[in-house]
Amino acid sequence: MSIITIVDDNAAARHFLSTALAKSGHDLMEIEPGCLYEVLQALHKVPPDLLVTNLAARNCPGQTLIRACREDSHLKHLRILLLTANGDGALARFIQSMGNVHYLAKPVSRSMFQDCVEFLLNQEAETDSGWSLACNGVVAVVDDSLMSRALHSACLRRQGFRCIQVEPTDLLETVLALEAIQPDLLLVDFLMPGFRGDALIRALRGRETLREVPVLVVTAHRSDEVIHQLLPIGGVAVAFKPIAPEDLQVVQTRRIHLLIVDPSLDDYQHVHPEPGRRPGEWVFRFRPRFGGVYRLFADFTPVATNRGLYSETELAVQGPENPVAAGTQTPNWAFEKEGYAFSLSPSSPVRARVPVTLTLSIRRTDGGPVPVAPVMGAYAHLVAFDAARSGFAHIHPDQTDLSKAPDPVRPRFTFRVTIPGAGRYVVWSQVDLGGGEAYAPFWFDVAP
Repeated sequence: MSIITIVDDNAAARHFLSTALAKSGHDLMEIEPGCLYEVLQALHKVPPDLLVTNLAARNCPGQTLIRACREDSHLKHLRILLLTANGDGALARFIQSMGNVHYLAKPVSRSMFQDCVEFLLNQEAETDSGWSLACNGVVAVVDDSLMSRALHSACLRRQGFRCIQVEPTDLLETVLALEAIQPDLLLVDFLMPGFRGDALIRALRGRETLREVPVLVVTAHRSDEVIHQLLPIGGVAVAFKPIAPEDLQVVQTRRIHLLIVDPSLDDYQHVHPEPGRRPGEWVFRFRPRFGGVYRLFADFTPVATNRGLYSETELAVQGPENPVAAGTQTPNWAFEKEGYAFSLSPSSPVRARVPVTLTLSIRRTDGGPVPVAPVMGAYAHLVAFDAARSGFAHIHPDQTDLSKAPDPVRPRFTFRVTIPGAGRYVVWSQVDLGGGEAYAPFWFDVAP
């Protein structure tokens, strides 16, 4: 018999989960989260064997609770099951980084939840961002493109498959990784930096445990050569993969948002690739201010999954780099540019994992009107980066009704955000002022 604690701000959800486990013989505890501190107190008082929580709990979001448990010496090894209807690439990376955390994508049936709980309590479950007991099979996804791996995995998870992503290094290491996985299906790219898909398939056909595994080759290279080389191997099907405009949703008026930053984070640009001449080709232009290795984050939502994904890559730019190192900039809540004064005000001291409201204000230095116009479906946007450029957050304002014009002299916009960790951050604001987009950076420190 085990102790299971259910933390959810929805009374109906708590009741559903509790009744699903009522005959299991386990001791059940329900917690309505008033705040993070109260939940942690309850967990300390009666440490559970399994914590079940919801990602979107208003007063105690699941990610915040999980991180707090991992930083608590008494709760850092607690096994956690997260229920969510909003899984995406960022959540997957978070779960993988926390350890002993698993999630089920809503809607969750009573029987699925029961089986999942028993599996977690009685076995050493492998942490996997797409883990679910409602599994139609295990698919190994081998592709050198992070974006392609994420897209294929998201589409397959939606259909009930468990996906394990494999980044191809060299041929032997990839074969050994697949032998450890023992997939029911292999989805593989054809052209990869170290070897080709046909070489991998032939290597697998020589391994006793993998020679019968079916293979789907997904490639952007349409040619008879690909077909002629693959089909004679046997057990191989081919699909072609250019990402067409109709494959991506329009989100904030665009299909792809590309966020570009230099190593110092003093050069930030937000551009929107457009379809090129060839299928699957997307074209964009930008003018870098400095040399160095720029990082590019692509933000997009596939139609097939209806879930936001992002991928990143780097681009080396020739020329002198900015001598200022990221994170050494002087903290500032105000910025002036071309006759406009921008300010960003936090509702309280900014602390890690604590929700805060940021208010963006704009005025003209001569006291004149501020001609704010909508840009990408909102009057303003904020994009936040940590000093290491390990990720980003694209934040939209609370003021979503574009029919309600902001104050013509001093427009203000509020944004709600929870920053995951302590350290130095920069938030770039983006607005349209009279037909031209204006950006303003705000550097600040986040306390533990």
